Amino acid sequence: MREVISDRRRFRLISFSIAAACGLLLWGISPFVGGDRLSPTETTVFRWFNDLPGFLYRPLWPFMQLGNFVVIPAAVVVALLFRKWWLAAGIAALGLGKLYLGRVVKTLVVRHRPEVLLSGVAARDDSGVGQAFVSGHVVVAVGLATLIHPYLSPRWRAVAWTLAGLVAFGRLYVGAHFPLDVVGGAALGAGIACVVHTVLGPPHAVRRERTAPETKDAVPEP
Repeated sequence: MREVISDRRRFRLISFSIAAACGLLLWGISPFVGGDRLSPTETTVFRWFNDLPGFLYRPLWPFMQLGNFVVIPAAVVVALLFRKWWLAAGIAALGLGKLYLGRVVKTLVVRHRPEVLLSGVAARDDSGVGQAFVSGHVVVAVGLATLIHPYLSPRWRAVAWTLAGLVAFGRLYVGAHFPLDVVGGAALGAGIACVVHTVLGPPHAVRRERTAPETKDAVPEP
């Protein structure tokens, strides 16, 4: 039992530390994007992704949809079907956090889309209006990958993070966001998910705690 409690505390401490680091990262990059600021380095990196061949759009499009907000309720339903109650609650909390904190960030840090700030942008997606910082698609994709990470085997963890990476890559490729918009979205998504982990605790330790048989101190035989 003491080992289980120790595991839970370690998991919560790590999750809280990651959430705090994500918050600091989001706060740290905000001065570099607010007020439509755009550095030459970020412009160069954006051009590198956005100038890739147009034929990549069709095979990349299905993966980008994994960042749509509709994925959140769909993931909740899947978790409920598999009777992962804690995971379903965590995904729902991630969705609420994304809606609220995403609006707060976009209100405090004003940055328009690449199509507005640059000329010659290959706008392959209908995202030329609204605020660019942070990328909502990346918030959802990275948030979900972070949230389900402890529930997955190493192989499926690699799949989840690869899909999240494709969403981030796609948002740059279609000209919807600048690199720091994507970094900010990843920080916000991972930060929200780690706060959820801090509150709910580790799934495996919970299961072990419920199923582990009670033991008594051994009594030496006379």
